[in-house]
Amino acid sequence: FQMANTPDLLIGFEFDDITPTKSITHSSDVVYASNLPWKLLGRTINSEVSGRKELRLSLFCNSANEYTGWSCDATIKTVLVNVDPDCNIVKEVEHKFLNDGTGRGCIQSLDWEYLADPEKGFLKDGQCTIETKVFIKKTKNVRVLKLKNYSIPASGQGNVILFVEGKKLH
Repeated sequence: FQMANTPDLLIGFEFDDITPTKSITHSSDVVYASNLPWKLLGRTINSEVSGRKELRLSLFCNSANEYTGWSCDATIKTVLVNVDPDCNIVKEVEHKFLNDGTGRGCIQSLDWEYLADPEKGFLKDGQCTIETKVFIKKTKNVRVLKLKNYSIPASGQGNVILFVEGKKLH
């Protein structure tokens, strides 16, 4: 497998007002790639293994779908952006997302105190930027999204018209 230069999906967010003692939770909006919904969650936790505070990143794929036959093989590249691009921390992992409860989230952890130390260069104006690039290699049994355009009248849909922000929905 040769990874393309352009990811199928890029999810990122900024954490504001970073301090070593502050606890945070942040979630991205749901975005779609290869007919699958994706969401990134970042939160601080106290690690039972290291005894230190960590930033845990979880990437969820299709987490609300009850259909059991789907899977998605992907390469996930997470970038912790530094003010000096040559000092970015990049973690890359291969992951198979499944609907068995264990394969939905790809977890990566970063030391929170290291991240929150202004001298390390990951803070800019009190913000830290995380980017997650998803390169989808293969999907199996993923249902194609069939989106309906309700702004166009069609027979057999009923006789109710809704007005939302000045637009007719049939």
